[in-house]
Amino acid sequence: MRSVIRVREFLPVLFLSLLPVRAEGSKWEKVGKWKRIEIAFAGSSWEGNPFERLFTALFFFPSGRVLRQFGYYAGDSCWKVSFLSDEKGEWRYRTSCGDADLDGHEGRSLCVASGLFADSASCNLTMSR
Repeated sequence: MRSVIRVREFLPVLFLSLLPVRAEGSKWEKVGKWKRIEIAFAGSSWEGNPFERLFTALFFFPSGRVLRQFGYYAGDSCWKVSFLSDEKGEWRYRTSCGDADLDGHEGRSLCVASGLFADSASCNLTMSR
């Protein structure tokens, strides 16, 4: 039997899945699959234009895949990296930057089922009016 999800039922789920889960450094432990994570770091030792600073994080997935994500200056000496896990299991990250305040931060998390329909291995989405 084919699952049918109506657009009106799907939109709230989609909207909620796009809201960020806020994290300060490595203080969080679990996150739902397909949930966006926003990791914040304090970095007050930089000089000059903060938008010219190269700040990245490497994310290591359980399967061995590695993703390099660029961070950004969010204002008030706060730097952020956003990330979305598409793989359940334990993964970790490590930051890299020429600024000592932002370099070498490490953390890990457990990505768990989020309850979204996209968690299942096979998903049929049918839109109807």
